[in-house]
Amino acid sequence: MRRQSETLLLVPLLPIFLLGMFPMFLIALLGFFGLAIFGVLVVCVGLASSNEAHDNFNHDVIVHGYAR
Repeated sequence: MRRQSETLLLVPLLPIFLLGMFPMFLIALLGFFGLAIFGVLVVCVGLASSNEAHDNFNHDVIVHGYAR
């Protein structure tokens, strides 16, 4: 019976490894200050997305007359 290669087991983990490399390089190059900047940017993206969702909801309520 032929053994399968172990590399096929690691292929699904490759995207997780690639995503995890960026914060590690950020910590190594900029320290915890760089990680804090990255965190602030992630929070800003989340708030912008939330504001966009509220804007779309308000637009639908006004245009389509869902309010009384």
